[in-house]
Amino acid sequence: MRLYRIHEFIATVAYFGYAPVGPGTVGSIPPLFIYFFLPALSLPVHGAILMGMFTIGTLSAEVIRLHKGGQDPSCIVIDEVVGMSLVLCVIPKTLLMYGISFILFRFFDIVKPFPISYCERHIPGGLGIMV
Repeated sequence: MRLYRIHEFIATVAYFGYAPVGPGTVGSIPPLFIYFFLPALSLPVHGAILMGMFTIGTLSAEVIRLHKGGQDPSCIVIDEVVGMSLVLCVIPKTLLMYGISFILFRFFDIVKPFPISYCERHIPGGLGIMV
């Protein structure tokens, strides 16, 4: 039960995923603050952090998916955090760029154009959620 709680904390990003309205949007907000105030890091360091987040997120998403049922429970928002983090580590650190990135990220996450829609349908489990 304790291990489940750890996975739940990770997959829901400190329970942001339980927001009653727009959990994906709410889950996309924490990286904006983290990256804005994070000191400059090299791209390889960002890459290592993102790979770790992706790996742990995949495991936690799978545990929560199995417990909650369904293909992609809305409370799982670690994929939004990793996706936003990927964007934020390669754009200029300005409020304008962060705002535009947030809006575009949410748009594409909701619309899910090809190849995202294909991956969502054909990659099962936690990996499918993260991809």
